[in-house]
Amino acid sequence: PGHRDEKAYGNRCAANTALKRFAEALNDADYGISINPEWAKLHSRKAVAHFYRKEYDESVVSYERALGLDAGNAEYARGLEQARKLGGSAEALRRRKEAQRRMGTAAK
Repeated sequence: PGHRDEKAYGNRCAANTALKRFAEALNDADYGISINPEWAKLHSRKAVAHFYRKEYDESVVSYERALGLDAGNAEYARGLEQARKLGGSAEALRRRKEAQRRMGTAAK
């Protein structure tokens, strides 16, 4: 991607999510966030893509980031609540990544 417009990537992320192309949606979200990490809507769109992939821990983290940038957003709060109800946890994701890091270090 040579284009540096986070809104274009945010819109394509939403379109890819609607088309159930979740990996592409996450790629678009990540690229858009690399351009403008302060855009809450893109973090929420990333959360939605994770949610539909049943990656509830990742969804929680992305919703928390979105709410950190736009604390009063009821849509983000509802999404976070749904992901948590399905077992999503930022702490579980942190523990899983730490275990993966340790395993990678142990394998060397």
